[in-house]
Amino acid sequence: MRHFLFHNFRFIFALDRWIRLRFTKAGRLVLGSLIAAGVFSVDAQQTLAYQLFSLLLALLLLAMLSSRFFRVRLTAQRDLPQFATEGETLHYQVQVLNHTHKLQRSLTLIDNVKWHPPSFETFLQAKEPGHEKRNWFDNYVGYPRWLWLMKRRKGAEIAEQTLPPIPPFFLSQSEKPQQANASYSNFEASLTLKMTLTPLRRGYVHFTSMTFTRPDPYGLFNALYTIDLPDSLLVLPKRYPVGSLSLSGTQKYQRGGVQLAMSVGDAEEFVSLREYRPGD
Repeated sequence: MRHFLFHNFRFIFALDRWIRLRFTKAGRLVLGSLIAAGVFSVDAQQTLAYQLFSLLLALLLLAMLSSRFFRVRLTAQRDLPQFATEGETLHYQVQVLNHTHKLQRSLTLIDNVKWHPPSFETFLQAKEPGHEKRNWFDNYVGYPRWLWLMKRRKGAEIAEQTLPPIPPFFLSQSEKPQQANASYSNFEASLTLKMTLTPLRRGYVHFTSMTFTRPDPYGLFNALYTIDLPDSLLVLPKRYPVGSLSLSGTQKYQRGGVQLAMSVGDAEEFVSLREYRPGD
C-alpha cells in the first residue's frame, strides 16, 4: 500500500505545482469555488449553484483562452558567485533582454532548479524534523515527509521576482522608464535585477531554466514563457561559530641565551634547522 502511495506522490506534486504556477491567488480562489459549486450543482434543484458553476467555468475558460495570445521573446543571463554557504542567503544578478518592439509589463521571473525525487528506500529511512508532532495519518502516508525530502534534495529556495516594465528594443535611453530596483543598460532594451537564493544543503545546485509568467486581463490564469538556461552553483558546508581559543602556554625566555633561542625557533627570523635524529 505504501509503495502504491509513494509512486502517486509525483503525480500529486506535479499537479500541485502546475496549479500554483498557472493560477494566480485569485484564480485558485475561483477554481476552488468552481469545484464547490460543481458539487452542489449535481442537485437539479440547486439552480443558484448551477448558475454560479456556469459563470465561474466560463470565466476560467476565457482566462485560459486569453493566455494563448501571450507572445514575447526574451533572453536572460545569470551572474552567479563562485560558491555559496549552506543556510546563508545570497544575492545574484540576472540580466533580461527584451527582443520585441513592445513594452513588456506585469512579468514575474521564476528561476527553476532541478528536482531530485527520492528513492523508496530513502523515503522509508528518512526522519523529517518534527514528525513526532504530526498525526498518525500523515506519518503513515508520508506525503509531508516526501515534500520535505524533495525540498531538501532540491538544494535551494529562490524567491520569485516581479519585473519592472522592460522597454522595447527601439526605445532610446531617455524614453525608458526609471525604476528604483532595476538598472537599464545604455543601448539595449534590458534590465538587471537581483535574485535571492537560500541554500538548503551542501553540494551542487543545478539550475535548469527560467520561466516568465504574466496574468491574463482577468488576473486569474498565468501565461508562461520558459527559456532553457542550465547552470550550477557549489554550496559549501554550513559554518558554525567557534569561540576564541585561550591557550594556557606562553612564550618565555629560555636558558641558554640567543644561541638556544635560534635553535628552538624563538628568533624573529629562521636561521637553521638541525638534522633528523633517531627518536624525533
